[in-house]
Amino acid sequence: MAFNEAEVVPDEAASGEVRAMITRYNARHLLVARRMFYRLMVVVVPVVIVAAVAIGIIVASGPGPLVYGLIVFCVAVFYFGGTLAVSPSRQFQRDVRKELLPAAFDFVDEFSCRFRSDPDFIKTFPIDYLVQRVGTRHSFMLSGVYRDMPFTLTETEFADKGEDSEILFKGMVLQFALASHFPGTLLATPQDFSKRRAAWHFLHRHSLLITRSGNKQADHRHEFRTDAPQALGPLMEGSFPEALYYIRQTWPDDGVRLVLFRGQGFLLLPAEKNIFKLPGIDQSIDYDKHLRPMIRELQSLLTAANLIRSTAVFKQEAFS
Repeated sequence: MAFNEAEVVPDEAASGEVRAMITRYNARHLLVARRMFYRLMVVVVPVVIVAAVAIGIIVASGPGPLVYGLIVFCVAVFYFGGTLAVSPSRQFQRDVRKELLPAAFDFVDEFSCRFRSDPDFIKTFPIDYLVQRVGTRHSFMLSGVYRDMPFTLTETEFADKGEDSEILFKGMVLQFALASHFPGTLLATPQDFSKRRAAWHFLHRHSLLITRSGNKQADHRHEFRTDAPQALGPLMEGSFPEALYYIRQTWPDDGVRLVLFRGQGFLLLPAEKNIFKLPGIDQSIDYDKHLRPMIRELQSLLTAANLIRSTAVFKQEAFS
């Protein structure tokens, strides 16, 4: 199942509203950037002067308490002053994104977005089944309802809490409500991706067992791990394998992983760059270059999730 991009691109009225927002932003962003530059100069110039004085003292008489005090002063002013200098421009861009994205994503009902906050689903996400000693960080989150399907999408990092603090996963996590409950946890990973070393870093190998689904094509394309093997066979009797095939065809090289956990589904899409990030404060926004790819990516993710939701139907009596 593919989606028709024309169905989700904002209509003429909505598109006009979005383009008007972009025009207003493009008329102001350079002024905001210049003001940020002036504020940074107010911070940088005194720090440079004080640093030069400290270097002169070191050359003349060697380091001492005064020099150490000047170094601490420089570091503190540079850090806190720099943060205050760029804060208004960052807030300006956040305000624009909060205004622009709901208009661009008008196919999503009850749309909302937040920054640097933990999603509610992280409390129930079966992360202990997948990763050991993990810490999470979320930079951006949007949520809403798509075709009666509640969802939350986050830009997320999973990192090892060990000494090296290795990043185990970086990308998008899409959480969505299933139509019925899966009696356990299921992880589906593309076969070629599961053989890569990076994928094994993400897995807690002993928590979920590799299980054959009974569907030859599905087993050829995906590796299945679950703690409820009795539920996997009945799941494959419907259109669920076709939904998995759609995901593989849409992101053939990205190693998208699917997790089913009781009444929730999760799509994990690795991505190095921030998909929903607008250009820097010194650049203008272009509708076709910056917003249209966002619309296409979100619609692809939601279409995949809706396919999983409609095909992952579990009859309890089949494996009770």
